[in-house]
Parts: sequence; C-alpha cells; structure tokens
Amino acid sequence: VLENAGLEVVSSNDHLITPSGSRGFAINRFTVRLREGFSRDERVLESTFAPGLEEVFLGRAESDVLNQLLLGGPLDIKAISLLRGYSCLLWQAIKFATRGSIFETLASEPRLAVQLWKLFELRFNPNLSA
Repeated sequence: VLENAGLEVVSSNDHLITPSGSRGFAINRFTVRLREGFSRDERVLESTFAPGLEEVFLGRAESDVLNQLLLGGPLDIKAISLLRGYSCLLWQAIKFATRGSIFETLASEPRLAVQLWKLFELRFNPNLSA
C-alpha cells in the first residue's frame, strides 16, 4: 500500500500486543521516505495523501500504482478512482496493453493524469461555470 502510494519503505517493525483477557493485535511501524520527484508539500500530505491512504486502509479504495497520483498529481482518491475506472473501461474496449501497464503509464505521467481529471471535471461538474 505504501509503495503503491509513492513511498519507499526503509524499515518496518512489527509488535504483537496481547492485553490480558482480550484478543491480541499487531502494531506495524514503518520508516518511509518519499520517492524522488514526489511532493513534500505538507498541505498535499495533509489534504490529499493522508485521507487517500486512509480510504485504502479502510478498504474503500483500491491499492495500485495509480495511488502515486496522491503525491505526484496531486489528485484526491476519488479522482484517482475515476481515472482507474476509465482506464479499466479503455482496457476492456481495446486490449492493446495490460491493465497494469496502462496504470503504470498514467501513474508515471502525473501532469497528463491531472489534465485528464480536469477535462472530466470541466465536462461533468455542474458547479463549474462554462
């Protein structure tokens, strides 16, 4: 999940906690760093990246390389989900490449992904004036 989102996991420590009389649980602590070229802007980390990762960890969003757009775009998780859906439709309509390669290409070109999102928003967001 973390690597799909543009982080490099440097180390991890797992701890099993078993309180007396209750079921145990694990705490995973990761040391990470941003991959080269990703935003270090705190506003992006707080407004886009952290909420997007939360959606992934809660199972309400997919985990794949498109999540690099949380930092690389930056795009929010809903925009990424929409681009994922359109990418899957493209793959189903014209199987010219693997779905993974389509995702990787879009993730590697964040400016293009942002432009695609803006085109969608201009066309379908009723709150934007024409």
